[in-house]
Amino acid sequence: MSLRHITVKRALRKVHFAHSAYNFAMTMKYFTSTEAKTRFGEFIAAGMKSGVCLTKNGRAAGYLVPADEYEKQATRAVANVTANGIEEVLAQYSLGKLPRLAAMQQLGIADYGLLLRLLNAAGLPHPLAKAAERRKFDQAFDDFMAQTAQVDAAQ
Repeated sequence: MSLRHITVKRALRKVHFAHSAYNFAMTMKYFTSTEAKTRFGEFIAAGMKSGVCLTKNGRAAGYLVPADEYEKQATRAVANVTANGIEEVLAQYSLGKLPRLAAMQQLGIADYGLLLRLLNAAGLPHPLAKAAERRKFDQAFDDFMAQTAQVDAAQ
């Protein structure tokens, strides 16, 4: 399979996902938090049919989606990670090209320790902080140690 074929396949998948998300959003009902509390049965029924957007102070606070739609989304997320390759995500994170939270989201994990264990299992080095950040951390540590020394000298 050529790189062009893979790129076209991914683009088509994105278009299909965007179209299905658009159709899903068009049928969604909106409930304020007060309405959801007072008409909870209707809120759940609407969520089971087409999805509900829960608003608070005029802003979206959460979504209630049908279980099958949620499971489809979860399956797509896992398939996307598999398509992109776990190793690719880990390599990008290891090189510092992908932020930690983005890597964890793409892998579908919430535990940073698990991300580090995956890096170890893949034989990849842990990413290092950029030089400017390391200098800032070193300066903060030096300041802390100087303050600790002053407190110890005062006692």
